[in-house]
Amino acid sequence: MNRPFKIAALLLLLIVGLFAWYWPAIEMRVASSAHYTEQEHDKYAYYTPEVLKTIPRISPDYSFTFSNISGPASHVYTMTFLGTDETNVLNGYLKLKGYKEEESCMVKGVCWRHLNAQETIVVAKLESQKAVQITVVYNF
Repeated sequence: MNRPFKIAALLLLLIVGLFAWYWPAIEMRVASSAHYTEQEHDKYAYYTPEVLKTIPRISPDYSFTFSNISGPASHVYTMTFLGTDETNVLNGYLKLKGYKEEESCMVKGVCWRHLNAQETIVVAKLESQKAVQITVVYNF
């Protein structure tokens, strides 16, 4: 084989290898939604906002959902606790962290806002099942 062909083949192999290595990160960056648990470390680290990482776990059975909504652009992060309908611990934690309860809420639940006006947090009991959802919405 001649030298230019070897160099081109090596460069092509390197590009394909880098693309394969970074594919999971690329896939998460362009995803419109994701459902994951805390044990899925890459997704948990990438998608989960700090407030959901530090919020008290009110049930051992919980999972996370991420949604990227277009239109009026929003990122929606939801944590669902199954087997409980207790929201006092979550509401108390948010109050302790400096969030202010809003007088009205767009959904059936308690809405919270921090100094960051682009962030809204909703704590809601799910009527259809014994579950609690905490949703963080970032509007752009």
